[in-house]
Amino acid sequence: MSRKQQVQAIILGSNPTALGVLRCLGRVRIPTIHVGLKIGLLSFSRWNQRDFPSLLPGPSQPGNLAAALEKLPIDKGVLFPCSDSLAMAVAISKEQLRDRFFSSSATSEVLRRLSDKSELADILDLCDIPHPKTVIVGHEHDNQELELQKMAGAFLKPVNSEGFVPRFGVKAFQVNSDEDMISKVAEIHEAGYEVLLQEYVPGPACNHYFIDGFVNRFGKICCLFARRRLRMYPPDFGNSSSMTSIAIEDVAGAVDSLGVLFEKVRYRGIFSSEFKYDERDDLFKLIEINVRPWLFVEFAAHCGVNVCKMAYDDALERDVSPIGDYKIGVKCVYAYYDIASGWSLFKARQLTAWAWLKSWWGAKFTFFCWDDPMPAIYNSFKWLGGFLKRRLPVNSLQRRNPHQLIS
Repeated sequence: MSRKQQVQAIILGSNPTALGVLRCLGRVRIPTIHVGLKIGLLSFSRWNQRDFPSLLPGPSQPGNLAAALEKLPIDKGVLFPCSDSLAMAVAISKEQLRDRFFSSSATSEVLRRLSDKSELADILDLCDIPHPKTVIVGHEHDNQELELQKMAGAFLKPVNSEGFVPRFGVKAFQVNSDEDMISKVAEIHEAGYEVLLQEYVPGPACNHYFIDGFVNRFGKICCLFARRRLRMYPPDFGNSSSMTSIAIEDVAGAVDSLGVLFEKVRYRGIFSSEFKYDERDDLFKLIEINVRPWLFVEFAAHCGVNVCKMAYDDALERDVSPIGDYKIGVKCVYAYYDIASGWSLFKARQLTAWAWLKSWWGAKFTFFCWDDPMPAIYNSFKWLGGFLKRRLPVNSLQRRNPHQLIS
């Protein structure tokens, strides 16, 4: 089948994850279009055939997705939602969309149970899967002091995390006392987020492991891809800035946990799960699961595991060939975060400049690649513009344009 005759892939979202999905599909000659809230990062990719900005409903309006997609001037398409809210919107609208738009995804009930961290904790308890102790914190804080004392180094994080980092600038809050917890809980609740208190599993960044993969419409796990975090930023509650692919046998205990979980909930689709190895009891503890494409989905494809191609074929009810092997020892760097991570470790004398630079040699990068350089160039200029705006003196800018508002 020629490229023009293929069913188009529709990338929903405008974030770096969406760029990774676009590249994974474009490199295997699947035609792609981008539906987002704005023209930006994906617009500059060589594989983006067309932009449809401002069509997506907001996170609070998932039921409006079907009406928005009806406006697209195409006959059929395969949907790739690139955020939690969009994944839920696709699942909710699946029956309305099924004649024109297809997807490889679980039901909305399954997505809710896995993405809602409080419900996930209940399922993990029920299945006896190792995970950090988790306590839901309601608006009333009776007996929370006792729970905090049982969970040394506990931290607060949202039940549903979308939008939390832009709002607070962090993924979670460490709490050191009951008073500190109550104050932060009140602030989080006031912003409209439900919150939970979770045990902190001690250990360095390299104790974090990720297992990514794909489950087809028959409930079969078609591939598993394992990676190990090497550095992260900010420390403890940040994002991976450097990682490496590892053998799936190195995380056998975590693989067993996923098998039990997916059999219990009957999951279908792309996933990315995070575990932390707990040296205290020699267990891999499940932290959370992304029930959609994840930030480093392109890295998995570089190593030989293209879950986006699998999801495309599965959505169209084609056979999906399992993948058992992939490249091990491949490094990936998220430069924006790793510059900050490397600098903080250098100042703490935990990393030499040479070791840091050496770790970039031969690595894959989140934004930049030689066969599609323009998104990285666009993003670099955008970042530089924001940096200069924050650093230039206000008076200097006002002299150039007295009507400009400085934020």
